[in-house]
Amino acid sequence: MNRMLRKCASVILSTAFAVTALAGTAQMCLTQAQAADDTITLRVCNWEEYIDEGSWDETIDLESGDIKGENPIVKDFEDWYYRTYGKKVKVEYSCAGTNEELYNMLTLGDEYDLICPSEYMIMKLMAEGWLEPFSDDFLR
Repeated sequence: MNRMLRKCASVILSTAFAVTALAGTAQMCLTQAQAADDTITLRVCNWEEYIDEGSWDETIDLESGDIKGENPIVKDFEDWYYRTYGKKVKVEYSCAGTNEELYNMLTLGDEYDLICPSEYMIMKLMAEGWLEPFSDDFLR
């Protein structure tokens, strides 16, 4: 049981570290993008089929109400961000099919503000110095 708890804690901590480490990069990129014009650009690379890209017509019943995927989640996020913070954000969303594909994209020069690798790739990226400390400045 303790072994399983340690493994779960390791996965959670590794994931949290990767997300927080990459957020520091996001702040730097967001600041640079915002300086160029008033639109913030957020570059995200995620697993294929992890978020709704819209165009599904099925209604899902939830306790809090029904939802229907009329807009892609990226569009909903951009709209929410503008309503909440009064700033425009443009999400450039791309996908990787495997950790190795993501790694190749990074080593060939693709730059992202947020990536979503698996545990072992987080450790590899950390060991190779690809991750940066988290900064919450962009939350203010």
